[in-house]
Amino acid sequence: MSVSAYVTAFRIERACELLKRSELSVKAVSYSVGYHDQLYFSKVFKKATTFTPSEHKALVAKGVPLTGELTK
Repeated sequence: MSVSAYVTAFRIERACELLKRSELSVKAVSYSVGYHDQLYFSKVFKKATTFTPSEHKALVAKGVPLTGELTK
């Protein structure tokens, strides 16, 4: 795994935690994990998890278990 891939995976894992445990907006979460472009963050998040950040947040709010969130 390259350094770039590791950093991306770390950011996405942190974003998943923030989306689960906070009332932060997707924009605020993207800034918190180092993405200053929300659209790019959403694209990277979806590539890694198969869900958009908004879909992820909605599923978690409904109590849908999301195991093995990172697909790569």
